Amino acid sequence: MTRTVGVLLGCAGVALLVAVAAVGLLAWHFSRSVQEAHVRRLRREKVASVPFAPPADGRVAEERLRIFVDVCGRERRVQDKYKPSLDRLHRSNEQDTVDLNGTTSAFAFVHELQDERARALDERGMGLRELRWIRVRIGESPWERPPGPAPTPSPRAGDAANAALLERYRQPLLACLDLAEVRQNLDHDWEEAPRPSPS
Repeated sequence: MTRTVGVLLGCAGVALLVAVAAVGLLAWHFSRSVQEAHVRRLRREKVASVPFAPPADGRVAEERLRIFVDVCGRERRVQDKYKPSLDRLHRSNEQDTVDLNGTTSAFAFVHELQDERARALDERGMGLRELRWIRVRIGESPWERPPGPAPTPSPRAGDAANAALLERYRQPLLACLDLAEVRQNLDHDWEEAPRPSPS
């Protein structure tokens, strides 16, 4: 065997080892991504299945509101991260143009928001039903309501107490919530939120 053939075989062996290592690394990365996606899906399912029965008096407990504020703040950070690309997508939609980067960002935003919400709820021991119920109670509350007729025909139980509690948490709530949007989505949130059981 000549020296040239030996060098060629050595190079081919090294190239084969590098190729096997690259394929192994890609397979490991793919397997890890699949496992992480599975964990995220299980976490979302877990927080969605946490049972919650609203209190009959309609009052939001202060310790639960603190958890809500923490989760809401974490959601706001994700929203702020994607705001520039979502604004670009909105502008392109208004101009009837296609923004593929904005569309991709919108999908990434939805997934990251769902994952961060599920992670925060799981860490703080709150379920999605309770989160939605608190959001509904904030939206129905007379707290920070603009002048004019209220959307509900009569006050609900606990509204005055909730308004006083929300006022104490005014700054963090207004930092993470868009109250106009919360009130605009009340009908949808009511469909998703649990109802108090009849006494």
